[in-house]
Amino acid sequence: MALDASIASGETSASETAPPTALEPVNGSPLVRAEAHRQLQKLCPACFGGSRWGRNLDEGGDVHMALDGNFHHRHQAASGDGPHFHDAVQIIPKDQVDAVGNRIEAARKRPPRKVPEEIIQECQDSHTAADGRKAKTDMGHFDDTGLMAMVCRHDVPLFVANIDTPGEQQKYGVALMEHVLTLLPPQATCVFIIDVGCVFDVSLNKYEIITDDALKRIKFCTSAMHAYAHQWSCQLKYNPRLQKGMGLSDGEGVERLWSRIRRLIGITRTMGRRRRLWIIDRFLASVAQDHREELGQWIRRKLDGERGIIKETVRAEKVVNACAVEEAVLRKEWDEQVATQTSIRAHAPARLKKEVDAVLSLQTEIGALTKTIEDTRTSLSNIGASTKGVKVSLSALTECQAGLQTQVERLYASLNVQDAFPELAGVNVEFVRTLLLARDMKINIRKRAI
Repeated sequence: MALDASIASGETSASETAPPTALEPVNGSPLVRAEAHRQLQKLCPACFGGSRWGRNLDEGGDVHMALDGNFHHRHQAASGDGPHFHDAVQIIPKDQVDAVGNRIEAARKRPPRKVPEEIIQECQDSHTAADGRKAKTDMGHFDDTGLMAMVCRHDVPLFVANIDTPGEQQKYGVALMEHVLTLLPPQATCVFIIDVGCVFDVSLNKYEIITDDALKRIKFCTSAMHAYAHQWSCQLKYNPRLQKGMGLSDGEGVERLWSRIRRLIGITRTMGRRRRLWIIDRFLASVAQDHREELGQWIRRKLDGERGIIKETVRAEKVVNACAVEEAVLRKEWDEQVATQTSIRAHAPARLKKEVDAVLSLQTEIGALTKTIEDTRTSLSNIGASTKGVKVSLSALTECQAGLQTQVERLYASLNVQDAFPELAGVNVEFVRTLLLARDMKINIRKRAI
């Protein structure tokens, strides 16, 4: 069950330190001869036992890995800690996770890069996993609040991070990704499947959290079942069922892992803190060994099973042939649909609504200032006051009003409503906002009807 001493200590073989050798390109991807760390090779030889690395991410990359968090594997603070007696093999150190968290916090204080966020904004707002500040566990009773695990596409558990914060912060996922990248050849390309993969993708591109070299070698997808909770435009880019090269990878392997280790929830909650981590680490090693021994059956089932590649291919070809439309035409129409529904223009109404609200906010300030000026003039006329100071104050307020009105006109002109929506050229801002509100109401009614 236990991994050998060389893996636990992090030793590398001679082949790991040898310089990479260039190979003939495969499907347009220049591959390099190299080897993954022995720890990864022993965990899943099907994923990490190969010697060719550097496949294009558009073709699926070299390896697929899934990540997810679970907040049922908590530990009661009253149960205590205990002395250190075991160096975990598959649980990454707390110091490593905290260092990533500090780097993320520092990166977010710097000016962000400009990246398109319209597609994932609604996904981020609707998923609790995307909000690291949202508490999922009461920190008053628990010192460890859960686990975040990483598995390969064959459901073999690779590494786990112990969660000790109330929410599912990005530092745990980033720490796991960086850890596995250090054990892979520098040319290796990876696809990470997370329930909020779209949010991770934007965050890592927006802030300098990981190196540019690592960023070029990774790609994100959402897990197959979670993908349907995302916006359609998000699914077009991140749903693994719609991405070339993803095959049968569904990203739900972590859910199957949680089902397998659920018996540990009650046992580990009240034991010592370090003993809890030891039990989890050893149990993960046992699960990994079981998966490794059944790897041949798993691959055969995916090939020849009832829902395997061979039979699914036959079914899919029958559907395509029955529509009596050439494949080239279908692919062209699909590409056009994706381009249209993921364009910035497709998300212009949401962005325009936010900007129109800013214009209306300024107009509200102008209205309040106008009322103040009129009330002041009325009061002064009633008492017969017309001193020089009063006239100067009224003149200043009037100039301020004119300045705000000019700002409103410039801001509305900068929205380029006539370019995004030519049919709205010359329409005033109040009517534009009414149209946007009517559009939102129509969408909500349709969602409820469906």
